[in-house]
Amino acid sequence: MSKIEIRGCTKNYVKDGKIVKVLSNVNYSFFENKFYAIMGDSGAGKTTLINIISGIITPDEGSILFDNNLIVGKNEFAKIRNRNIGLVYQSFLLNHNMTSLENVLLPTFINKSMTKDEAIIRAKKNLNDVGLNDRINHYPRELSGGEQQRVAFARALINNPSIILADEPTGNLDEKNEKYIFELLKKLSSEEGKCVIVVTHNPKIKKYADIVLNMNKGELYEDE
Repeated sequence: MSKIEIRGCTKNYVKDGKIVKVLSNVNYSFFENKFYAIMGDSGAGKTTLINIISGIITPDEGSILFDNNLIVGKNEFAKIRNRNIGLVYQSFLLNHNMTSLENVLLPTFINKSMTKDEAIIRAKKNLNDVGLNDRINHYPRELSGGEQQRVAFARALINNPSIILADEPTGNLDEKNEKYIFELLKKLSSEEGKCVIVVTHNPKIKKYADIVLNMNKGELYEDE
């Protein structure tokens, strides 16, 4: 059974009075226990695709299914995103007035499936799992870029999502932290059974991904 399925998704934007096709009738099924890399030139539609999968934006045409169930409406998508999808971006998007622990706890303020004590225990475990046990009370300004990205990953995993979506997660990292993040993503898919979908320009991801997909002029296809 597919974890998330895209059916006939099309997305256009209007720029300078002209219609720009970003996604063109995209169809694809993503499964658990798999690591997918989506590659392609800038402007090919990769980030738009990730945002449609996560429900941040809606396609002009087409539909999204989660666990073979059609997702209808923004409210339903928001619930699925909060409980089942972990999002990681290149820019980290940490709250600079919060400690590492507080940043990781943020999603639990919306998802009330855990008690406060349970959330704190899980947040501390996640930070330890990404090697930041000694940075729990540090603020983002006190962390390196690689450490901030690992806080972002710990936050994305706090609700134990079945799907991890990452948009250029290693773009601002040095080689050491880049390798760490790729290995972490691989572990999440191969050992924890998560569906991992990563958008990147980085060719090194091919060493880790189970399936490499390419986007070109709004079309998605598997790498040969």
